[in-house]
Amino acid sequence: MTRIAIQLLKGNIAIRDIEEIIYFQADENVCYVFMKDGEKLISTLPLNKYTSILENDHHFFSINRSLLFNLSYLSEFNNVDMEIKMTNGVVLSVSRRGAKKLKEILSDSVLFQKNSTTSE
Repeated sequence: MTRIAIQLLKGNIAIRDIEEIIYFQADENVCYVFMKDGEKLISTLPLNKYTSILENDHHFFSINRSLLFNLSYLSEFNNVDMEIKMTNGVVLSVSRRGAKKLKEILSDSVLFQKNSTTSE
């Protein structure tokens, strides 16, 4: 598993598995990091720093200026209401541009493959 250093308040650093991060949410001068186990970290780094690290190589996608999410935790995409639903039940708003890009990604790629078993 690949790990990432998350800069926290008061100079502390949390080291977490990238695969365990559901999404990042920017809010003024901090960035919230929402983990699979329910942990919520507060980072002092701006969202664009995490975006540049994670977007191309680690299945993360920016859906608007304040949200970066892990495609592995995507449960539903509602193109009409411009929202996504994560596997933890959280619903996030998608910008028009983000919705267009996400629709392209989802229609052009296979994110997951189920193991197929054949019984003879």
